[in-house]
Amino acid sequence: MKADGTKRYVLDLRRFNKHVVKNTYPLPIPQDQFDRLHGAKWFISLDAIQGFLQRMLDAKSRLKMAFTTPDGKFCMNRLPFGFINSPGEFQNMMDDILGVLRYTVVLVYIDDVLVYAGTFEELLRRFILV
Repeated sequence: MKADGTKRYVLDLRRFNKHVVKNTYPLPIPQDQFDRLHGAKWFISLDAIQGFLQRMLDAKSRLKMAFTTPDGKFCMNRLPFGFINSPGEFQNMMDDILGVLRYTVVLVYIDDVLVYAGTFEELLRRFILV
């Protein structure tokens, strides 16, 4: 149940995931991310709250994410948690949004964004860009 008393459906997608073509969009390698922070002394960490749910599914994908309950038939409208391709899809979206800022102003790992700089003043300038 949601806080407002409405139902929240939770899906176990493990069996579904076995039949899905895996997204090959690469996630950043953590060590590469850490190496880029060399010399940085100031940081701002941002988190996209319930990040996957911020990504709408297209109509074709919604039909593939249909499910049935005793209450009726439903389909997911947003990128679900537990879906094998959700991390890659969300990383791709974030990389597109942040574009040229990646690796020079911010680091992105799925729904986490780290703004970094050597000085506080530079950190504020970079944060404004984000």
